[in-house]
Formats: sequence, C-alpha cells, structure tokens
Amino acid sequence: MRLLSILMLFVCSHWATSQNDQNLAKHFECGNTLLNQQIDSAINCINKAIYLSKELGNKDKLAGAYELKALWFYKRSSYDTSLLFYDSAFVIYKNSGDEKRISNLFSSKALVLEKKGLVEEAIEYFQMSVSLAEKNKDNYQAARSNSNIANLYVRLKAYEEAIKRYRSSLFFFSNSDAVLPSDLAGTYLALGTTFKNLDHFDSSRYYLKRASQVFEKESIPLGIAFAFNNLGNLFERQSLVDSAIYYYKLSISIKTEMGFRRGIPSSLKNLGSLLRKTGSISQAQNYLNEGFEMVLADKDSFLIRDFYYELAEIHADLRNQEKAIEFYQKFIELDGRISGQEKIAAISEVEGKYNKARDEQMITELKLEAARRFNERNQMLFAGGILILLIAFLLAQRIQRNKASRVLKIKNEAISTALFEKEILLKEIHHRVKNNLQTISSLLNLQSRYVGEEAKDAVTEGKNRVKTMALIHQKLYQSDNLKGIVFSEYLQGLVDILFRSYGVNQERIRLKTDIEPLNLDVDTAIPLGLILNELICNSLKYAFPNGQEGEIKITLKQTGQKLNMIMMDSGVGIPQGFDLKNAKSFGMKLIHTLAEKLEASIKIEHSEGTRILFEINKYQLAS
Repeated sequence: MRLLSILMLFVCSHWATSQNDQNLAKHFECGNTLLNQQIDSAINCINKAIYLSKELGNKDKLAGAYELKALWFYKRSSYDTSLLFYDSAFVIYKNSGDEKRISNLFSSKALVLEKKGLVEEAIEYFQMSVSLAEKNKDNYQAARSNSNIANLYVRLKAYEEAIKRYRSSLFFFSNSDAVLPSDLAGTYLALGTTFKNLDHFDSSRYYLKRASQVFEKESIPLGIAFAFNNLGNLFERQSLVDSAIYYYKLSISIKTEMGFRRGIPSSLKNLGSLLRKTGSISQAQNYLNEGFEMVLADKDSFLIRDFYYELAEIHADLRNQEKAIEFYQKFIELDGRISGQEKIAAISEVEGKYNKARDEQMITELKLEAARRFNERNQMLFAGGILILLIAFLLAQRIQRNKASRVLKIKNEAISTALFEKEILLKEIHHRVKNNLQTISSLLNLQSRYVGEEAKDAVTEGKNRVKTMALIHQKLYQSDNLKGIVFSEYLQGLVDILFRSYGVNQERIRLKTDIEPLNLDVDTAIPLGLILNELICNSLKYAFPNGQEGEIKITLKQTGQKLNMIMMDSGVGIPQGFDLKNAKSFGMKLIHTLAEKLEASIKIEHSEGTRILFEINKYQLAS
C-alpha cells in the first residue's frame, strides 16, 4: 500500500511538471507571437513565462523570457528598462557559457543603445556580437550583426563603409543554413538604399528591384512597404516628383494597415520634405508634424534629428524665424552628439581593436594547435602510426581542395560584382555625358533668342549636332550593351528630333528606311550619326521649298568588308557640278572630314532629286 502511494505521488508530480513545461512553452509562443501583433497583450504571456521559468528552476527559459521582456520594453521605447532585462539575461548566459545566445543578445542590446544615440557603445556591442559569432562559426548571426553595423554607418552617412559591411553580410548569409529569403531581401534593400544615397541610381534600382521581387514572392507586405519608401526616395533624387509622392503614400498606407507604427515616421518625413521642396508648404507641415509626434514617442535619436532639420526649414519658409532658429539649434546640438567624423573615427578604433584582438587570438590558437599536433605526432610515431599519418595527409588534401573551392567561389563573386559595378559606372558616365550635352544644347537654345536670323540658323545647326551625340550616349546607358548601339533604333530617334527642330510634318515629307539591324561601335556610330544629321538637315531646309511634298530615304547595309550607306531625297536636287570637298559651308566640310575618318568614298548622283552614296571602309561592329 505504501509502495502504491509512492508510485501515485511520483506519477502526479511528473504529470504536474509536464503540465508546467507545456504551459511554459505555450506562454513563450504566445509572447513571441503577440510582440509582433498585439504588443500590449504580449506582456501577460511574457510575465507568466518568467514566473513559470523561476518555479521550474529553468534558467535557460528564464533568460529567454527576460530577452522577450527586454524586446517588449524596446518596442515601447522604454530603452533603459529594456537594457536592464537584457543585462539580466546576459548574467544567466554567461554563467552557462552559452556564447551563441550571448552573441545574439549583444546584437539586440546594441540596437537599443543605437536608438538612445550612444553610437560608440552600440558599435562596441555589435562588434562583440560579430566576434563571438565568427568564433562559434555562427554565420547567420555574423551576417545580422554586420548588417546592423552597416545600418549605423548609413545613419552616419559613411556610405562606402556601409556597402562593405552589407557585402560581408551577404557573404555570411550565403554560407549559412539558417538564412531565409527575407534576410537576403533585407540586405538587397539596404544596398539599394545606400547606393541611392551615393547617387548610383542604376545600382540602387538593381538592388531595390531584387528586394521587391523576393518580398512579393514571399508575401511580406512590410518588406514591400520599405522597398516602396526607398523607391520613392530614388524617384525624388531623379526629380520624378509624382512617382516619388505615389510610392511614399503607398508605403505609409501599407505600414498603417499592418499596424507598424515605428516605420511610419520615416515615410512621413520623406513625404513632408519633398512637398516642402515643391512648394506645398501647408501639406508638408501637416505630414511633418504628424511624423514628429510619432518619432518623439519612439525616441529615435537619428530620426528626431532629421525631423528637427525639416521643421526648421518649414518654419524658415513660413518666415517664422524664432521657431526656425529653435529647431536649427536642436538639430545642430543633436547632430553633434550622434554623428560626425569623430564618431566614424571612434567606430574605426573599436573595430580595429577587435580585429587586432581576433588576430592575436587566432595566432595563439594556431600556436596551441601546432603544439598539440606536435605532441600527437610524437605519440603516433611512438605507436608506429604510419597509417594515421597517411589518413591525415589525405584529409589535409581534402580540406585544401575545399578551401580552394571556397576561395575560388569568393573570387568569382568578387569578379562578378566588380564587372557589374564597372558596367554601372560606364552607364553613369554615358548618362552624365548625355546630361552635359543636353545642357550645352539648352544653352545654345537660349543663345539663339538673342542673335539675328542668320546666326540663329547656325546656332540651331550646332544644337542639332550636340543632340545627335547626346542621343548616342542616351542609347548607350539605356542599353545592356555598353560597346555599341543598334543603329536603326538610333536613326529613328534622330529623325524625330530633327523633324521637330525644323517644325516639319512627317506626312508632308515622308521618311523611308532600309537599315540592317547592325550594332555599331561608338567610334563608328558618332561620325555616321553626324553625317546623317547634316544630310537630313540640308534636305529639310532646302530640298522641299514652298511646302512641297516629298520623300527622304536612307539605306544602310553591310556588303562584304564594307558598309554602304545611301541618302536620297525627291526634292529639287543639288546643283550640277557640286563639289563636296571644296564646299564653303561648315556642314559640308564636316561631312567631308567625317567621311575621311571613316575612310569612305562619296558619290553624288542627280536623278529625280539627290542621291548620295557612301562606301565606308573603316567601321567597327560592337560585339
């Protein structure tokens, strides 16, 4: 009977413990879930988890519950209380020697310190997190901590350093089994944002597009909202105001619908800033005031600083000098505390310290490893372990091959990245050349208003020549092939420009083309384009007087090793005996000079208008 009672007591005790374990797991799951959905309700589950962890003496679960409570206070912007609970969890992890959990905790604590504007302390904890993650081969945590360091660099406007860190993050993610598509998308989004801040628009579009595609595929609306916010800023930087406003509002709408209050102020600030710049002061002030109230509640030092500046600008526009000065002073004071070169220098110093410490630790470990292997080798030699040495040699060979494979993979990724960035740089160069040529064209257009009719024609001709070259650079940066352009597409754009320039109706003077789809090198396309520019201009100006109707036809074909081009019109024709080489006009001399550059022979025929044949010997097709 006594034995039966003991057994019953044991069963009941075991059942109660099992029930408590199940309840603890439920409250953990409840707290985790509600933190992202109903933050006010989450605290009940978290407190219950803390109580049950203490009752069961489960230190590991207690530390986890403290982390949940720290996160709860962080989301409510109670940063000091959040730090206290992270420290409580740290004590438990330290006693148990759980370095992986400590690495995660350091990263979370650093985010709280960053919100408080304590930049040096934040970077110290981020770097400790990276060091522990690398030591324990936790690639996933190393990637996350590198991303957080990069985010801090972005806030300090040290964009080049940020890009290096984001790329480190992508490397660690690519070597982690725990990585999720959303992790990669978040890093793509961050890279797109950073390249945007450097005005590298093509790179920015590339990474933002990759991020959006992943977020849409994985059905992550909040990620889409962040991508839209950055697309809005990208369009703003490109002066596409309507598109920027559209994406800012779309981002705000998604964040509001999702209940993501913390993400709304940045979009409100962007939208308010843009509206202020476009002169919509009243609307801008409403958006900025709304966002400012929200960000004060969140206590985000960096974002508060940005709002101070925007509100100062708004009040300056409204001629409210006292308010403007007040906000400018607050901006300067806060900016001096949380940013600047001295902060970047401090971060570099901290990183240098950890890199040095890591290198010294690695050297010590290598020495210890070498000593251990030496002893083991002596023991194996003493035992006659020739076979073991052979196995060790084969294993070393395998490790070396794997290492070489990893190095090759990294190098290939670096080469691919370098090639992509080189292509982006070339596109940017063509884009800027095109913009500069357009500026010259605009200046010529302005100049034409202040000269006589004869000079005005010369200025118009010069403007058309500039546009001819600008169009080639435009086609280049819009194309995937940076070495050349499809000449048939270019010619259509050139004709449209010239017909508009001379106010010619294309129904009165019709254009026909017979152009092979040749991809011409830039050094061939530019002189050929300028030649056609002069010929088409001459036809439009002189071949069809008094509103006469007619036709212009252009043919371009490759025959053997030569390029044959024919330009003909059905107009009044060039006078008999016309000599292009000795012509006095600048345009004809330009045609002759460009033809010599292309080693082209020229033949003029007078039959029902004018027919000019070019046989080009020196030309280059783009690969």
